[in-house]
Amino acid sequence: METLPQRVRRDPELWRAKVKGVTAAEEAAARLEELKVTATDDAVCELAGIVADLADAVTDLAELIA
Repeated sequence: METLPQRVRRDPELWRAKVKGVTAAEEAAARLEELKVTATDDAVCELAGIVADLADAVTDLAELIA
């Protein structure tokens, strides 16, 4: 049975390509996580703006009723 170091020595280009593929996948996954955080932060900020607008509208309505 061939060991991992033996397989790597037999076909180093294949193993380099595998490492590059894994590295690219890890980098893509990390970027996706960053985008999720950014999207969540943006959504929270937008929601805060909507809540502020609603609060203003309720205040204006209360003044009209009073």
